[in-house]
Amino acid sequence: MHDRYMTPSRKPVTNTLYPPEVIAKWQRIVDLVARITGAPVCLIKQFRKVESQFIAVIAADYQHYRQGGKQDLFNNIYCEAVLKSRAPLLVDNALKYPAWQNDRAVSRGTIAYLGYPILWPDGELFGTFCVSDDKPHDFTTEQQDLLAEFKLVIESDLEKLIPAATSAAENNSDVESKLWQAIQSAAMESIIVMDNKGTFLSVNEIAARRFGSTTAELIGKKLYDIVPPEVAKSRKEKITEVLNAKTPLRFEDARKGRYFDFTIYPVLDQQNEVEKLVVFAADITERKTTRDALEKSERKYRELVEEAATIILRWDIHGNVTFFNEYAQKFFGFSEPEILGKSVVGAIVPETEFTGRDLAMLMEEICKDPDKYKDNENENIKRNGERVWIAWKNRPIFNALGQLMEIQSVGIDISARKRAEDALRTSEEKLRLLVGQADFILWSFDRNLKFTSSVGGGLYALGLEPNQVVSKGLDFYQFFQTDSPDFLPLKAHLEALQGKSVTYENEWQNRHFHVQVTPQRDMAGNIIGCIGVAIDITERKMMEEALRESEDRQKKAQEVGHVGTWDWKPLTGELVWSDEMYRIFGYSPNEVAPCYEWFLERVHSDDREYLNNVVQKALYENQPCNVDCRIITKQGIERIANTQGEVRFGERGVPVQMLGTFQDITERKNIEKELEQYRSHLEELVAMRTAELEISNKELESYSYSIAHDLRAPLRGITGFSQILKDEARHKLEKEDMELLDRIVAAGKNMSELIDDILELSQFTRSKLHYESVNLTSLGNEIIMRLKQTQPDRELQWQVQENLLVTGDARLLEVALQNLIGNAWKYTRDQKPAQIQFGNQEYGNETIYYIKDNGVGFDMQYQNQLFKPFSRLHIMENFEGTGIGLATVQRIVQRHGGRVWAEGEDRKGATFYFTLRNYNAH
Repeated sequence: MHDRYMTPSRKPVTNTLYPPEVIAKWQRIVDLVARITGAPVCLIKQFRKVESQFIAVIAADYQHYRQGGKQDLFNNIYCEAVLKSRAPLLVDNALKYPAWQNDRAVSRGTIAYLGYPILWPDGELFGTFCVSDDKPHDFTTEQQDLLAEFKLVIESDLEKLIPAATSAAENNSDVESKLWQAIQSAAMESIIVMDNKGTFLSVNEIAARRFGSTTAELIGKKLYDIVPPEVAKSRKEKITEVLNAKTPLRFEDARKGRYFDFTIYPVLDQQNEVEKLVVFAADITERKTTRDALEKSERKYRELVEEAATIILRWDIHGNVTFFNEYAQKFFGFSEPEILGKSVVGAIVPETEFTGRDLAMLMEEICKDPDKYKDNENENIKRNGERVWIAWKNRPIFNALGQLMEIQSVGIDISARKRAEDALRTSEEKLRLLVGQADFILWSFDRNLKFTSSVGGGLYALGLEPNQVVSKGLDFYQFFQTDSPDFLPLKAHLEALQGKSVTYENEWQNRHFHVQVTPQRDMAGNIIGCIGVAIDITERKMMEEALRESEDRQKKAQEVGHVGTWDWKPLTGELVWSDEMYRIFGYSPNEVAPCYEWFLERVHSDDREYLNNVVQKALYENQPCNVDCRIITKQGIERIANTQGEVRFGERGVPVQMLGTFQDITERKNIEKELEQYRSHLEELVAMRTAELEISNKELESYSYSIAHDLRAPLRGITGFSQILKDEARHKLEKEDMELLDRIVAAGKNMSELIDDILELSQFTRSKLHYESVNLTSLGNEIIMRLKQTQPDRELQWQVQENLLVTGDARLLEVALQNLIGNAWKYTRDQKPAQIQFGNQEYGNETIYYIKDNGVGFDMQYQNQLFKPFSRLHIMENFEGTGIGLATVQRIVQRHGGRVWAEGEDRKGATFYFTLRNYNAH
């Protein structure tokens, strides 16, 4: 509130300066006015700047009002209006007046208001004296006058609190007299004023009538003399209690079948002693009867709600549960403390229904338009996650302002009905799909055999559309183009018109149909036509024929392979054999009725116990059944057979069936015996040939070394003598002669190296492998470092991948890497810088190693020549070598269970790949 409502120059008296007796007096005024007007709220408020302070309060039902409490002035538009106008304000029903409906006080439930401004003696505003109600309230003229009189009393007290104020106030006795008259005329209940001895000093007309007397007759009499002794005793005890405590006392009492609400107020003199007693007595018989009836009704209602076998809940406009009856708690699995205050969405309503409907949005729509959703059905969810369907009846609950506060929902479980509806809907959909898509036809004729309907997916196979024959007006004779009495379909339909149901099979347009024709009757049972259904059994006929052919082939296959089948039920002893089973044992199917015991008797006595043990373990220990045994045929011939079986178990693991095959393997066993003999003889031959080969290899190795030794001696002579001739005759020979000598020396050296490489290749092919862990990373680095030492000034960028670990022969793998990396070194000598890279890559379950360079490369059309001995893609004058290196690499890699290949491009480098057997995977 702005300072314009008071003069800022004077400092108002604060609450802390008001004498206690003044506050107590104002509190009595508030209590008295509230009681007389019947309004639940009565306040004396002081205003300073923008806030108000409650000086005296009666507000039992309004917990936010407290004596001494403070409040924002603008929280109450009524009081602000009083302060602005400095005039009383009466609002009997704010809901009728648009000016008041948006006030925050109205939204909190203040519907009726009666207020007066309170002024200081100098005319400044002190505050307001007001009463209010949460429902419409008609304040009578007498009640308005009473508040006006009390306003004067409060302003008179304020005048006494100002030291500078004049003493021109009205005589206190006159004021009190005038006030008392206003109280008596405004009150709607008995009011009695007595001295502290119980003598009547004043009685209003309502009280006099209840005593059966007049006010004049009661003045001067004592209460204890005009009421029955038991009443007098009770009243004397109450009055004594008030005299001793000096505080008001309120109690209820019954008399002659009526109920009264009594309040005794003590009036203190200047010595703080009780001088008078004011007694208010209200007849509350009707109110008590109504209250008791209401309590009884509410109790019955609660019992009904709690015990009803129906889901009942209430939820506020924010979707939070405010009530959950006992049945709902049992149904959904939530206790009341667990569910109250929780959002219905997420607790008992899923956010999304299985249909895709947004149930969170549905809850909002119910609050926006409850009349539209008085009845609704939706999916709900129990605490255990089970989805259920509930049919709800929703009732909105409004406050006094007509604002929606809650939704009360009463629901019944319709899950069973929904399941039935879904089943029916599914059945209908299946029927529609069956009729529309399945390979059968439905039709109907009238009594003249004229089509009245024709539907079904089977029509399309005949080149027809649904009801096409109906739209063309065709009858039976026109459709089938015959009226022969021997035509089976015609005979069937004519019999149906006579009341018979006929079933037959017929072929039409290269398709087979199973047909049933029945009479069609009206409500009176008269035949009005016939109905037919034809199921297309063409595929079934084809399958039956195919099955017969398959069975014939199976029988033939069993005969050729001498394989029979058997089906044994251990619990009943029933044993079924195929025809081939009988043939294997030499019997005809009609000659014997086989059983398990009969079968065992035909097993060779030496094999019988073993076979029976295998069968029993299969039955009771779930072990495999696959056994060879000897049998004795009807003709007494011993045969060898193999039987395999599979057990099928029932409840609690009991064997109920055993299926198997039985094959005559006599010929196979004889062949295996012969093969075993051949195998033994072959092993002897292999051992003999292996020994001979080893001798031959040793002789070849000795021969190779002998040739190498014999070749080296003349080569050394040619090379040595040529070198001597070159050195000693250098000045005597011509330039061309010297070049010839150089070529002779070089050819000799190359021939010597070639012999060494051939011997080495032979050694790598025959030598025994010694497997160990080999670090290819270390080998690669060592080889490159040795090569760099031969040409320290050469520019080289090289990279060897870490942790290249394999299992193999370390000596041979080093030779292979020496050849591969040496080739990369040799063919990159003209590159600046030369680049060599050694690493691996995973491809599926295989590790591929590679050595890549940026050298002269090669043409891929010659890649098949790379690994052949003595095959060179570059001339010796450009790049030295014997042509054995890559052949050596291939032999080493192959001996390690791998393979080697290369990719390249002329003048753009080459990459050599190789793999090794992964010994760690075995």
